[in-house]
Amino acid sequence: MRPYELVLAVSVAVIGVLLAVVLVVGVRMLRRLQGLRTAPAVEGQASRSEKDQLESSLASLRTAAEEATAAVDEARAAAAVARTEAAAAKAEASAARAEARRILDAARAESESVVDRALSLVSPLPPTDRRTDDHHDGNERD
Repeated sequence: MRPYELVLAVSVAVIGVLLAVVLVVGVRMLRRLQGLRTAPAVEGQASRSEKDQLESSLASLRTAAEEATAAVDEARAAAAVARTEAAAAKAEASAARAEARRILDAARAESESVVDRALSLVSPLPPTDRRTDDHHDGNERD
């Protein structure tokens, strides 16, 4: 063999070995990449199920929050009705007290009138003299 043919054969052999090394390394990298692609898919499925679970929990929490808001609104409405009824009851009680005072004052005036009439029938003195006489002991000395 000529020296050029020997160099050519050695270089082809070196290129062949390099090509084999590149293929082996390439196959290993492809396997790793496929493993990474399947792992995210598995993780993706796990994260999807976790995401679905979180969305379900969030939906139930929103429903509970809406129910709580509705209950609060109902309680506020009931409180407003109770305040209105309490104000009406207070006004009614005030009116009843005023009516009771009026009746009591009228009864006192009527009772004083009855007592005055009764005393005027028993005593011949005018009502003003009678009242001043009550403070004396019956001996009139001026």
